[in-house]
Order: sequence, then structure tokens, then C-alpha cells
Amino acid sequence: MGFSIGDIDLDKLLEEVKGLFSKQKSFVQPSTVQTPTSINEPPTESGAYKTPIHGSWHNLGGFDLGMKRYDGRTGHQGVDMSAPAGTPVYALTTGVVNKVGTDTLGGNIVGVQHSGGIWSYYAHLASARVHDGDKVDSNTIIGTVGNTGNAGNPKDPLKTQEGGRTWPHCHFGIKQNGAWVDPSKFFSIPAYDPTFAKNPGKYQKFWLSDDAKQEAEAFNMREHTSKRRAAFTRDVGKLVKLANQFYKLVSD
Repeated sequence: MGFSIGDIDLDKLLEEVKGLFSKQKSFVQPSTVQTPTSINEPPTESGAYKTPIHGSWHNLGGFDLGMKRYDGRTGHQGVDMSAPAGTPVYALTTGVVNKVGTDTLGGNIVGVQHSGGIWSYYAHLASARVHDGDKVDSNTIIGTVGNTGNAGNPKDPLKTQEGGRTWPHCHFGIKQNGAWVDPSKFFSIPAYDPTFAKNPGKYQKFWLSDDAKQEAEAFNMREHTSKRRAAFTRDVGKLVKLANQFYKLVSD
């Protein structure tokens, strides 16, 4: 059964759109068809995609699918962007938030679906400032840097506090068409600095400010998600899939 917004059946609409494009292609002269820009070659930092931390940050660990982890896992599917706890974290580009919550590894997390099969992931956040269904862009603060989850204190993994396993950072990852890809395809990443990694407190303060510390200590994900604002549709995930299918249609 299709899902609807008001009197609009989106499943039926998608089939009608497919039919329109199939008919259109039979009338298009080959010489008028333009080859679309490949989504495997995203714009540079000055274009559509921007670094999630707009100020300075340190690389605590880059993308490496073969990396052996401390807990026996293999692979690091993103880049660890280290900045003082409470530093604003922005969306990669225009998109719709489709995941806000917690998990044992990422702690407080946010996920954003973008066009062209791009999905961005932000983990270890001290706090989240968006809800499922929110429309965002590269100027939207989606959360703040923290060290929650497996980066933090095992006794309280969902609170950003000193005494954690790592220094505050945002683990940032990107999936392209369902597969993890190197974020360096989307923006420039500074080289890993082992000197900083061994003693980050020497180069970077833990908290951005007292206000940032108070916000992090007061943040509770369960309370945050319970205050979720009504999105333009409860089926935001399905609507995002429809948008991606439409994108593929117009790009073929």
C-alpha cells in the first residue's frame, strides 16, 4: 500500500513520473542529451560541500577500512575531527535529517540524507540541535563536538566529560550509494599529527567555554527526541528515497 500526504499517493506519483520520462526519452534527439556531472566527483570545499567544523580542528584518525581497532574491530569509516567540546558541528550540505539518537559506539549521533545518494554521519556529539525531518544546509548547526559513546567514559558513555578514552572530537563519516567513502573526496583534511594525538591537552583545551560545558552536561537525548517537532511528513525516510529515485531519473 502506498503512503500518502493528504490526497497525494507518492508511490503512484513515482510510477507516473517514470512513465513521463520514458516517453520523453523517445522524443529526445541524441545531440541534445547532456551527460550529467558524475556524483563520484563531488564539488570542492568552496562548492556545495563544506567542512562540518568551520573553524580549526585536528585530525585524530583518518579513513582506513583496513585499520585494526583497539577492540578487535577492523576499519575506521570516517575521520575524527578534534576540537574543544561544545564546538558547533554543521551539516555537510543541504539535506534532511533522518537519524537522531544514541548508540553504544557513536554515543549521541545525527545522520543527514543528501541528494545524489550521499548520507553524512556525525558521532560522539555532546549535544544534538536538530530533529528527524529537519531540513538543513551547511550553515545549520546539527550538534556540538563531544566524546560520547565508546570515545567517552565507560561509566557514563553518553556524557561529555574529562576522563574519557579519547579527547573530544566528531567522528564524521559519509556513505555514497550505501558504501562508506573517504571524506577527503568532499573537503580537505589535515594530516594526522601523532604529537597532538599523544598529548592533545597541550595544544587544545577540553571545553570551548563554560556555556558549552553547561549545555553538554544538561543535554539528554531522550528528552531531546521526545520534543521532536512535527516534520512535513512522518514518512520522511520514504520521501527522501523518493527524492533520490527522482534524482536518478532526471540524471539518466
